[in-house]
Amino acid sequence: MLFLIPLPWWGPVIAPIVCAAVMVVAGAAIMARQLGDGLPRPSQEVWLAVLVGSVLCLSAFMLDALVASLGGLEAAYEVRAGPFPWPMYLAGLALAVVGLWRGLLRAQEPA
Repeated sequence: MLFLIPLPWWGPVIAPIVCAAVMVVAGAAIMARQLGDGLPRPSQEVWLAVLVGSVLCLSAFMLDALVASLGGLEAAYEVRAGPFPWPMYLAGLALAVVGLWRGLLRAQEPA
């Protein structure tokens, strides 16, 4: 998904690998729900947590380019990467994982 972003993005190799692993788990949960394996439809709070967490993670990858783009799109392509914003990335990752976890745990609650 990062390759579809029209801005430069940077990050340590482990960061997109962890995002991909979370997406695999989320995709497996969605497939299990489609197969009727007992996973209920995710609530709005679960979707919101995953969405906000995803936006935070993507923003962490593009932070330098987003800030530079305020000076024009060409400035975004000429910017050099600074240190990776780990706090923003980890907050987004935690929010997405907690949302996904809550959605999965909800399936185990008695009806």
